[in-house]
Amino acid sequence: MKYEFEQEYKQIGLKIAYYRKLQGYTQEKYVTLYFSSNDGTKMQEITTKLTHDMTVPLARLLIEQLLKGPNEISDANTSDVRDTIPAGTKLNSLTIRDHVCYVDFSKEFMNMQADVSSGVVVYSIVNTLCELSDVNKVQFTIDGEQQEIYGDIKNFTGSFERNLDMV
Repeated sequence: MKYEFEQEYKQIGLKIAYYRKLQGYTQEKYVTLYFSSNDGTKMQEITTKLTHDMTVPLARLLIEQLLKGPNEISDANTSDVRDTIPAGTKLNSLTIRDHVCYVDFSKEFMNMQADVSSGVVVYSIVNTLCELSDVNKVQFTIDGEQQEIYGDIKNFTGSFERNLDMV
C-alpha cells in the first residue's frame, strides 16, 4: 500500500513538473556551488546545470543542493569534493532582504564533522549564495537563535561576505 502511494505521488509530481515546464515555470541555469575538498581544509567550486523551478527561490534550491551533497550532481566531476554541511541538517527558512540572505538551519548544523573546518562549512554556503546577484552577505541562525560560536569562528552572530581565500 505504501509503495503504491509513493509511486502515485511520484507520477503526480512528474506530471506537475512537466506541466510547469510546458507553461514556462522552469528554466535551466548554470550555478556554482562550493563544497569541501576531501581533506576538509579548502573549498572547490563545482559548476552544474540546475533546472530551476521558478516558483521556488533559487537561493533555496542552492542550499538544498548543498544539503544533498556533491554525489547528487551528475554533470560534474565530484571525485575531489565531499559533503560540507553536517548530516541531518535541515533548512528551516531562508529570506533575502537588502542584499543579505538570512539562513536558519536546524540544530544538526552545530554537529560539525571533525575533519571539515568550520570556515569551509560557513564559506561554502556564503560563497554559493553570494554567486546570486541579489546577495552580498549571509547571516546564520540555528532554530531561530543566533549562536556566538561555530567551531573556530568566534563571532558567528555577524554577517559574512564572500571569501575566496579557501578556494
